[in-house]
Amino acid sequence: LSLSLPLSMLSLRGLSLLSLPDLSFNLTAAQSDPFHPQRNPTGRINLGTAENRVCEKEVSDKLEGFRLTPDGNQWLQRYAGIGGVRGTKALLLSHLSEALSSPPSIDHSILLHSCTASYDVLAHLLCDPNDYILTPSPFYARVRSDCGERSEVVVKGVPLNMMNPRLDVDHFEREFDRWNGKGGRVTAVIIMNPHNPLGNIYQKEELVELCEWAMSKDLFLIFDEILSGIIYDEDDRTSFHSILDLLPLLSKPELVVWMSSLSKDIGIPGVRCSLLYSSSPSLLRSLIRLEALADVPAPDQLIVQHLLEDRDWISSIFSSARHRLSAHAQFLVHSLHSIDVPCFPPKAGITLMADFSKYLPTASIEEEDALHLRLVHAGVILTKGGPTHAPSPGWFRIAFGVPKVELQLGVARVFELLVPGRKVEREITYEQ
Repeated sequence: LSLSLPLSMLSLRGLSLLSLPDLSFNLTAAQSDPFHPQRNPTGRINLGTAENRVCEKEVSDKLEGFRLTPDGNQWLQRYAGIGGVRGTKALLLSHLSEALSSPPSIDHSILLHSCTASYDVLAHLLCDPNDYILTPSPFYARVRSDCGERSEVVVKGVPLNMMNPRLDVDHFEREFDRWNGKGGRVTAVIIMNPHNPLGNIYQKEELVELCEWAMSKDLFLIFDEILSGIIYDEDDRTSFHSILDLLPLLSKPELVVWMSSLSKDIGIPGVRCSLLYSSSPSLLRSLIRLEALADVPAPDQLIVQHLLEDRDWISSIFSSARHRLSAHAQFLVHSLHSIDVPCFPPKAGITLMADFSKYLPTASIEEEDALHLRLVHAGVILTKGGPTHAPSPGWFRIAFGVPKVELQLGVARVFELLVPGRKVEREITYEQ
């Protein structure tokens, strides 16, 4: 008796999933032999998964104090209601919009269980199957799956200058002309600001110019500001322009959708909770109709409340996270440059893109794949550039939000493989 389901029994939607890139290799490889400084010091160091673990002890200690109360228990025994528990939404909205001059209305916001779910739901509501969404590339690899797996929407990259990443309307116009009407319409643009994975920050003028270009074509603009809480430098934080502050300058602000969450800044991706904002009543009504497919579990909402109610702790965590991530980024950039690997120094976030093409025998995807496997066998996992729509073979994304011991050892293993005998020149020196 065969327990295997014939492919012919799957729907066309189910079959279409099999043609999308499988992004699970890195995580599977890391989990099959995970590094631990005492229990498994030769295990694989995961610099491929974008997690922020630089304050994991402080976050773990804080979570130990979480207890369910009678008031909290009611949300385990009753439905939380449309849009999530209002107290959670109010706290999250207040936290995420703390630096804004005019915070958005709570009535125009909705809780969903992740930014992944937000992309999935928005692709379903704003696009038809085979439509296109444009986004600067390289991009967060998962966004292609988020928009494509259920909604069958195709994400296309608009190439950035890897060493001077800026939004160029001419480049967006070219890609719009290239794809619009080719089996579907271009219906939306995704902007991650700060950018994932480059870590650059877009300026006010380029944001407004791109928005007006998109609005002239009635394209929706999806802004993901999940990394805005971990901009390292105070001057950069002060000059950062959230799209929510720029709405009064735009001709069609109802076309803007904004999202964020706590998974990258506080470093709690296991707590599934994101906030989505839109000033469009019709879009909000449609979002509410799909909320049951992506609502936030009550325990997750209560954990968010527990963390955000302690403002002194939040302030301390963000200060520590920014300081440590900045030190990690500087260490990594210096180390890469010392072995002639170009990279753009990030100003925010937990990743950067590095060009290892010098270490490929030939500039091909096959050689990029081969170097990736050599790195895995050497005990360090990076993300290949291909799934991020990097401009050429040899680019890799490095996630540096791991504890400093793991980052230093991971970089040392890269050196051992690529430049045998060379030692990493620097150490990360802050107190853990």
